[in-house]
Amino acid sequence: MKTQKRKKENNLGYSWDTKILIFLYREFKFMERGARKFSPTYKEALKENLQLVKDKFISYSLDIVSEKNSPYKDNGSNENGEWASLFRRLEKEDLLAEAIAEVAYIRLFHKEPTEEEIEKYAAHLRYYFRHSEIHHEYKLTKRNYVKDIFEEIKPTYDKLMSILQRKGNVKEIEKEEIEELYKFLKEEDNDFDIRTVILEDFFKSKEGSILSEEAKIEIALKLGALDKSCLNYYGEDGNLVKCQMQSPKQSLK
Repeated sequence: MKTQKRKKENNLGYSWDTKILIFLYREFKFMERGARKFSPTYKEALKENLQLVKDKFISYSLDIVSEKNSPYKDNGSNENGEWASLFRRLEKEDLLAEAIAEVAYIRLFHKEPTEEEIEKYAAHLRYYFRHSEIHHEYKLTKRNYVKDIFEEIKPTYDKLMSILQRKGNVKEIEKEEIEELYKFLKEEDNDFDIRTVILEDFFKSKEGSILSEEAKIEIALKLGALDKSCLNYYGEDGNLVKCQMQSPKQSLK
């Protein structure tokens, strides 16, 4: 028996492309497990030509990702059982990475990929299979969400981190920036993703790590409620200009 040559590993790095690729694999793997008991055509799929198996899997998978025919809608159908058997056949033949790579490419770019493009994506998926240390990068967490949009929110992140490190002491000339910051958080951070990550990072910093548990809880609650009553404004001469004493009910609404 000829030893199969190990296919080249390629880690494309964490990007939107690779996120879609890994997301599809994880979704398909979850669906395959759920549909496994509905596989009356499993033996039939094993007998079919491999190229036909691959083509059928890609065609059906594209229907799934376009929500035309989702296995979630009817987990007992024969089609779902057939799809699950195709998945397992490709997995057994070490062709699953190539098939999912093609589905991911078509979903991303809406065109058929070349063999080189399929191999590039497939190599990354194989890298994911063999390297458990990178799996955490693709989990649906608040930090990974913030990581995805970090370039967009970096000014907000830096400004808020600066305010926390200065214990809420800000210059009078920063008022307009503060208003924009709070407006952004109110409108764009409904799930507290950005605030959660910033607080985690602040509490790990030199200034945040020395705080008591009570102080950490107070800061987390005030930031979560967008309560500006703790801000102290200072003029250019360093003297206190205004200390807001509004109650939480009077904070930004």
